[in-house]
Amino acid sequence: MDEIGDDPVPRLVPVVCDTRSWSTVTPDDKDLDLAVVGTRTGASIFSVAKAGGALRGFQVDGRGEVVGDRAGTTLRADAQYTSVSATLAAERLVVAAVADDKVTLDLVSDNLAAHHELGRFEGTFVGDMPVLPARDARVAIVGGALGVTATGFAGLFWNQSPTETLTKDAVVSMTATAYRDDAMIAWSTDARQCHLQRLSSRQESVRNFGCEGARIAADARSNSGTLVYEDQGNVMRTDIRVGGESELANRVQLAELASSPRVAFDGQRTWISYLNVHGDLVVGFVDEHGTLISRALEGTRPQPDAYELAFFADAMWVVSVGELGFGGQRMCVVAQ
Repeated sequence: MDEIGDDPVPRLVPVVCDTRSWSTVTPDDKDLDLAVVGTRTGASIFSVAKAGGALRGFQVDGRGEVVGDRAGTTLRADAQYTSVSATLAAERLVVAAVADDKVTLDLVSDNLAAHHELGRFEGTFVGDMPVLPARDARVAIVGGALGVTATGFAGLFWNQSPTETLTKDAVVSMTATAYRDDAMIAWSTDARQCHLQRLSSRQESVRNFGCEGARIAADARSNSGTLVYEDQGNVMRTDIRVGGESELANRVQLAELASSPRVAFDGQRTWISYLNVHGDLVVGFVDEHGTLISRALEGTRPQPDAYELAFFADAMWVVSVGELGFGGQRMCVVAQ
């Protein structure tokens, strides 16, 4: 209890400080897979219907207002795509879309009006960052029943190098992110083992638990990262300690009977979100003690893949699809 006359220490909490409704863009379905990429001017947002459909996208500026084609753009309609991921690599927008057992990788123009196919690869999973740095090259990481592979691209013209097999074991989930000039990859096997590998350094850690639906955020300044995932109906968190005896460190339950975890780093704080037992979206940040300070965005109840947690325009955003279509909520941290 604070003594009389003492100034109480302010408690920092997450709040929604702005909302946007992108009603000019009509989603193909409420059950979508989304990808959000921060760009120099705002963000590019991509979607495909989970039941299969065209790959579509639209753009917002730094204020969260739709720019360009206000109805959105169809990038591909040549297959029934069911999953999408996207990133910026070598200052180019790269989009990966999955149809059946093939991953199609494209370079996309800044205004989404044109694309150039880099290739099609065997697999059903691709990292949330589909192309990552690997020393002096760029690599696309793809996973599926045949294992996990890495395909390199180099130079101005993205010349493709031979594909390397990282594991031949079938994977049930996979994700990847950038750590400095390396690719950090996590996958889960049907034997309920969680693998973490840094590609260029050839460091791999294995733990005997499943890590399905995993996402990674890395903080290169502190040689650390955060892995969030689902295991037996709960949302879990494992800290990553680069250079540790096992780089997959502790294992903490974040939420019981929860799903669809996301994680992102804003340069100062690690943010985590998930869907709770009621289907409400919960979002917050990890404080200096390692505790998740979170709040439920009551009424925001997207389908499991129909939302993303993304950092763009110097802010953390929750982008989702609901009854009213596409929308965004900008998060802030305030003293309470």
